[in-house]
Amino acid sequence: GAIAAHASELCGNPTTAKGYCIKSWACEWAGAKNRAETIKWTLKWIESGMCYPGMDPWHYPGCTVKQSREYEAYQRLGKAFEGEYMFEEAFSSYKKAFAARPDAYNLVVSITKVLSKMNRLDDAIELARTAPCNDPLAKNIRRDVIKELKEKKARGYVYKPRKKPATDEPLEG
Repeated sequence: GAIAAHASELCGNPTTAKGYCIKSWACEWAGAKNRAETIKWTLKWIESGMCYPGMDPWHYPGCTVKQSREYEAYQRLGKAFEGEYMFEEAFSSYKKAFAARPDAYNLVVSITKVLSKMNRLDDAIELARTAPCNDPLAKNIRRDVIKELKEKKARGYVYKPRKKPATDEPLEG
C-alpha cells in the first residue's frame, strides 16, 4: 500500500488516458485512505474511453478488449464506492461491470453484498438465484451465497454501517 501511495503521488494530476489509468490503479492499490482518489481517477479513465496508444490489447475470454476494460474499471469503481458507503453508486457500477462481462459470477456476489447493505435481501436472493451461472465453482458459490442471504433474512438482518474511526486509520474489510 505504501509503495502504491507513493506511486500515486508521483503521478501528480494526469491529463491523459494513460495517466488516468495508472493513477486509478495506484490509488486502488494504495488502500482505503485513497478511495476518493480511486473514484475520481477511475471516472476520468472511463470518461477518456479507456484506451491509449500502445495499450496492451489483452482481454478476458469471451469479451472484447473494450468489455474487459469496462469490467475492470467499473468493478474498481464499485469497490471504491462500496467502501465509501455509497451503495447506490456501487450497485450501478457493479451492474455496468456485469453488463460488460456477464459470465463473471464474482460480480453477482458483489452486487448481492451491496443489495444486502441496502437492506434489499429479497432482491439479492433473486439475483443470486437467477443470474447466469455455468461454471461448477460458481454454482457452489451461488449455493453458499443464497444460503447466507436466506439466513440473514430469517434472522431479520438489517445492515448498519460502521462508524468511521476518528483517526486516519483505514477501515478494515
